[in-house]
Amino acid sequence: MPSHPESTLAKRQAELVSSIFAFKKTSNQADAFNTKGLAIYRNNLVMTATKALSISFPVLDAMVGSQAMVELARRLLHMTPPNTGDWADWGSDLHQVIRSSELIEEHPYLSDMAKLEWSVHCSARNHLVDFESDSLIHLSNQPLESVYLTLAEPVFVMSSPHPVAAIWYAHQPIEGELRFDPEVFQQQLNVFSNRPSLVIHSLPEPALMPIEDDEFTWLENIQKGLSVSELLDHQPEFDFATWLSKAIREQLITRLYYQEPHLTAL
Repeated sequence: MPSHPESTLAKRQAELVSSIFAFKKTSNQADAFNTKGLAIYRNNLVMTATKALSISFPVLDAMVGSQAMVELARRLLHMTPPNTGDWADWGSDLHQVIRSSELIEEHPYLSDMAKLEWSVHCSARNHLVDFESDSLIHLSNQPLESVYLTLAEPVFVMSSPHPVAAIWYAHQPIEGELRFDPEVFQQQLNVFSNRPSLVIHSLPEPALMPIEDDEFTWLENIQKGLSVSELLDHQPEFDFATWLSKAIREQLITRLYYQEPHLTAL
């Protein structure tokens, strides 16, 4: 029974996309597609991907240069092709590509810089929402082992042994162009030197804020899904009441919520 024309076309299109993203071709694909044409598609894909990365990772782009970004885009496409129609959704694994590249030997901070810039990029795409003040009632009428906190979507936490926050601030645009400012770098190095942990927040522009190690651990544990009771068990000396007021004021959290405990089967 002959194949339906639409299904044949869909199959050929899928093979073409697979060939472009995989950067390789089988003998069957070589018969189906002109090699030169496939190379053009592939080159256009790499150029588009490189442009997308330069937008999402402007500081990294300024630091490593266009040729390196082309190669990073090529390797990232091979590792994790985009899975949506929006290039802004693509790039979360760039730090892994850098970590396995030749760049990391001389520039060990570049992987963390990629993680930082991706967090800044995501933070800028998310919007702050007002804290649900009514949700505070859960602290008084529910057991704390069943009460949880929700971080605001523009909030990210990370820690690095490298001065990536100072490097990021030192590369902010000057008259529309990214240039390294040694004075800003030194100023921010002093700010972040004793507190390598940071929060990335949209206020309304993304900003990096140094935080103490105990708050970093607290925020990390919230992200891991620990209840208020578990948070306090892990950090009994942490001043939860004072932090809660600060978190609401600085829009670090959006709500508290109650979750039914899971029953363990006998």
